[in-house]
Amino acid sequence: MKKLLLSLLLSTSLICTQTEKICVIGTGYVGLVTGIGLAHLGHDITCIDIDKKKIEMLNRLEIPIYEPGLKELAQPLMEQKKITFSTERISAMRNADILYIAVGTPMSDTGHADLSALNATLDDIAQATDKKKIICIKSTVPVGTCAQAKKTLIAKGADPLLFEIVSNPEFLREGSSVEDFLKADRIVLGCENQEAALRIKNLYKKLIDNGTKCLITNLESSELIKYASNALLATKIAFINEIAQLCNKTGAHVLDVAEGMGMDKRIGRAFLNPGPGFGGSCFPKDTKALELIMKRYGLQAKLINTIFKSNEQHKQELLKEIDDLLGIKTVAVLGLTFKANTDDVRYSFAIDLINHLKKRGALIKAYDPQGTKNMKEIFSDIEYCTSTKETLKAADLMVIVTEWDEFKHLDVKECAKLMRTRCIMDMRNIFDPQELKRNNFTFYNVGKMR
Repeated sequence: MKKLLLSLLLSTSLICTQTEKICVIGTGYVGLVTGIGLAHLGHDITCIDIDKKKIEMLNRLEIPIYEPGLKELAQPLMEQKKITFSTERISAMRNADILYIAVGTPMSDTGHADLSALNATLDDIAQATDKKKIICIKSTVPVGTCAQAKKTLIAKGADPLLFEIVSNPEFLREGSSVEDFLKADRIVLGCENQEAALRIKNLYKKLIDNGTKCLITNLESSELIKYASNALLATKIAFINEIAQLCNKTGAHVLDVAEGMGMDKRIGRAFLNPGPGFGGSCFPKDTKALELIMKRYGLQAKLINTIFKSNEQHKQELLKEIDDLLGIKTVAVLGLTFKANTDDVRYSFAIDLINHLKKRGALIKAYDPQGTKNMKEIFSDIEYCTSTKETLKAADLMVIVTEWDEFKHLDVKECAKLMRTRCIMDMRNIFDPQELKRNNFTFYNVGKMR
C-alpha cells in the first residue's frame, strides 16, 4: 500500500497552473478525501463542518476516519497549512470562489434520500454568496436536485448572476478512496454553464493529463450517472450471490464460475465476489433511492426493485444456514465492517448477524481491526475482543463476515486448537475446503466446492 501511495503521490505532485480558493462543506468520507485530494493537487482548501469535535481533531492533525493512505497524504498538507479546518461556515464560504457540497444524503425511513443536510447548507450558501461563486455538488442526490438547488438559492435571496451550479458526483470506494481520487477512472461534470464546468475540470488537470477521462454533460445526466453506476454494481453482487446459492446445490465452484464470466471483456471480473451481500453507505441507499425516483416518474423499476429484494433474501438464506449450525453456545464473529479497509459498519451484514444471534441466545464474541468503536454504538452488550486469537478461544462457531487480510492468513490448525467446537461459517470463501476437511471442521461457504 505504501509503495502504491508513493507512486500516486509522485504522479500527481505537480502544482496546478491555477490555484483556486475552495471551501469543502462536510468532512465525512467524501468531503475529507476530496478536500485533501484537491489540496494535494495544489489548491487552497478550507474544510468546514458543524461537528466541532471532528474539526478539533483535524486541527490536531488527527484523521477522524480510517482510510488507508489518507493520513500519509494529509499530514504534510495539514502541517504546511495547505488545508485548514473550521466551524466558521459563513466566513469560510465567503472567502472561497468554489464551494464543494459533500454533506451526507442518507436513506430516510421511507427509503428516499434525506436532503436535510443539503438544504441546511443551501441556507448558509445563500447568506455567503456576496461575489461570484461556483457551487459544486459532490453529494449523491436524486435527479433534479441541482436544478432545484438553484431555485432554492434564488428563493432565499441569492443573486442568480453570482453563482453557477455544477454537479460532480463522487466515485470513491471506502477502503481505497485515496487511490480512487488520485488515479480516478473518470470525472463527471454536469452543468448549465459550460465555462463553469471547464473551470471545475481544470481543478483536476493533473489527473486528466495522467489519463483520467472527463465527461461534461447536463445536470440531470450527471446526477443519474452516479445512481445508475451504483445500481449496476449492486446488481453484479446480487447476481453472483444468487449463482453462489445454485453452486451450493449443484457442486459447481462459484469462484471458477465468476472467473470464467469475468474473462469476457463485456462482463469483467470486478464485483463478482460472492459474500454476505452488499452493504455500506452507498449501494443500499442509492439502489432504493433510484427505485423511488423511477416510481415518482411513473416507472415500475422492476429490475431495481428485485436487486434490493435479492440482497435481503440472500442474507436471510445465510442466517438460515447459521441456524443449522447453531446447537452452539459461543459464536466468534470475525469482521464487523461492511468491507475490509474501512471502519464503516453501516448496513453491514454483521448487524443482521448479531441481531439474529442475540435472538437465539448465543454468546457473541466479536473482533474487527477497525470497526469495533462504531459497532459499539449499535451493540453495547456483546463481548468485543482485541485479537483474532482472543475471539476464537473456546468458541463453538467462527463466522467470517469481513475479508480483512489478517483473516485470510489464519492457520486452520491453530484455529482448531483455540476453538471448543470445529465449526466455521466462511462468508468470504477464505478457507480451503479440503484443508478444513483434513482438520475435521464442519463448515459452510458461499458457493465454493465442498
